[in-house]
Amino acid sequence: ELSLLDGRKHSATAEAMEDVTLLVITQQALAQIEKNHPEVALKVIKNMALKISGILRDMNEKFMEMVNYMW
Repeated sequence: ELSLLDGRKHSATAEAMEDVTLLVITQQALAQIEKNHPEVALKVIKNMALKISGILRDMNEKFMEMVNYMW
């Protein structure tokens, strides 16, 4: 998700355990969606933000558990 927003190199990899269908949205495609269908782009970006914030909250919880364990 982050690479789509900030244009930096992917920070993670993934490997499918079974056959999957993969959807790829490039930065250029997202820019076109923003231009032609801003309401769709808003939903995509909002869902990305919710996913990223959930990951961040989980990481913060784990970090605090580690800190509390050490003290």
